[in-house]
Amino acid sequence: MQESLTKEKILKKIRSALIEKTANPYPKLDIDYAFFGVSDEEKELQFAQNLTQHGGYFLYCQNHLDFAEDFLKLCENKKWQQFLCTDKSLQNVLNQVAFKHDVNLSNNIEVYFTNAECATARTASLIFSNKQANMRAIAQAKALVVIIDIAQVVNDLKDAIQNIRLKYNNQYPAEVHALSGPFKCETQPDLMQEVYVFLIEDNFVQNLSTDNLL
Repeated sequence: MQESLTKEKILKKIRSALIEKTANPYPKLDIDYAFFGVSDEEKELQFAQNLTQHGGYFLYCQNHLDFAEDFLKLCENKKWQQFLCTDKSLQNVLNQVAFKHDVNLSNNIEVYFTNAECATARTASLIFSNKQANMRAIAQAKALVVIIDIAQVVNDLKDAIQNIRLKYNNQYPAEVHALSGPFKCETQPDLMQEVYVFLIEDNFVQNLSTDNLL
């Protein structure tokens, strides 16, 4: 019961944040300045609001079971039939929900299903590296479906880079890419790429192996 109330509380705040779009009251504020002491819940709300304002689609899931249910609903709504997935652990996720997927790159990538290294709350950027995602697929896919844990949402790009350095120690990825909006959506239909982010409350994503990229 308590978990249900926690999820509803977060969802309510996210909905309110997305609805109440007010003008910036501090236009002279230095946006490059890093603010510290932001709570985890505030980071989630800021990321959800900024992602949506940039045309991305945000979906909050309490656990991997919620994700599976919402993921199948999204696929049915979008009439997606098949994904490209280059991560073995994520392929197992697709297998569990009986969803077809390709493992080989092609010149026509409809949907790419992947995780991310981090997500930044302030700019709603998704941070990828060549150790956990295929950069060509990210660039070419018409739609990206990205899953991340709450713990992967950080304040800013500096925090994301620091997390990646700690994660890989002395084997820093050869390529790191920050993907930011605007993205294709109903109000911006002429853009190239749709982005759907599933934010999962438990540690489902981080528990996946980091050495499974094909």
